[in-house]
This record gives sequence, C-alpha cells and structure tokens, in this order.
Amino acid sequence: MNVHCCSEPLKRGERMTSIQSSRLILMVCVFLLPAASAPSYGALVKWTLTDVTLHGVQGLPGPPQSSWSGTATGSFSYDAQSQTIEDWDLAIPEIGLIFTPALFDASASRTPGPPDSFTFNNATGFLTLVTPPLTDAGGTKQLVGGHFFNAEVSVDADVTGGSLTGTAVPEPTSTACMAFGIAALFSISWVRLRSPSRR
Repeated sequence: MNVHCCSEPLKRGERMTSIQSSRLILMVCVFLLPAASAPSYGALVKWTLTDVTLHGVQGLPGPPQSSWSGTATGSFSYDAQSQTIEDWDLAIPEIGLIFTPALFDASASRTPGPPDSFTFNNATGFLTLVTPPLTDAGGTKQLVGGHFFNAEVSVDADVTGGSLTGTAVPEPTSTACMAFGIAALFSISWVRLRSPSRR
C-alpha cells in the first residue's frame, strides 16, 4: 500500500516532464519553421513543362517525309546559383521516349545566354529547351524556342510553344522541423489520453 502511494507522485512527475518536453519541442519548431521555409537563394527549383508543343517531320532525310506533332512533358531540377541541373524526368509521350539520368549515355547541360538553352540527351537523340534565364525565385517562363531529334524513329521537330513553371524544392531543414512538430503534437495528445482525469 505504501509502495503504491510513493510511486504515484513519480508517475505524475514523469507525465509532467513528458508534457513539458513535448511543448518545448513544439515551441522550438513553431519559431524555426518560418525561417526554414522562407525563400532562400541557392536552393533547388523544380521546373515543370507546361503545354510544350513540338512540330516537325518524321522520316529519313529526303522524300517521302510526313509531318509530325507531339508534346514534351515532365520536369527538371535546377540550381541557378551553381548553374547545375540536379535531376530530370522528361518524356515525349507520342513515341514513348523518356529522358532521365538512369538511361544509358544520358546527360544534361546548360548553354548560357540569354536566352539560356537546356539540353537533355539520351542514346538516340536530344531535347533542347530555350528559355529566359531561370532564377531561384521560380515563377513562370515562356519558352522562346527549342529542338527535338530522335534517330530511332527519325523525328526532327522544333519546340513551338509552352512554358516552364518553377517551384522551390523543400529543404531538409523545413521538412525535419515539420516532422518534429507533428511528432510533438501526437506526443502531447498521447500523454493527455493516458493521464488520469481531474476530479
């Protein structure tokens, strides 16, 4: 009986410590989250292709050649400060062609302008997008040209329209802070559910 009475204050103290720790974590995350999620120059920006159209010809050089129309879809990540393309995943759906770093003989490069040219290569061809300079601020940039060529299906086409829409890639600090905040909320809820009701 005496052991039960002595151990009860300890359990209540443990609950109070847990609640205080959870609240402290939540308060830290609330103060750090705005700074972590604020726009920062030098961060990666994901540029998504929107309504990009291609028009050209299909067939070996010389007659007969037929007109060809297609689209380009997908996105790529670009750091304007270091001027590097970190990742890309593009496609020409009409012929089932993709451009990714995982493909054999794949590469991506930027030719400075203005306007700037971004070229994505694979073993059978390339896609070039010509655009005003891309910055870490993101936003929407109208394409001003480009070219697509694929030797496997003998397609040679120009980029005739479309735009790029840039959104910042979430930084690890921001993501981690949000995760800590969610964990703290769950911890507080769990402790309150297990705490004895007040009389």
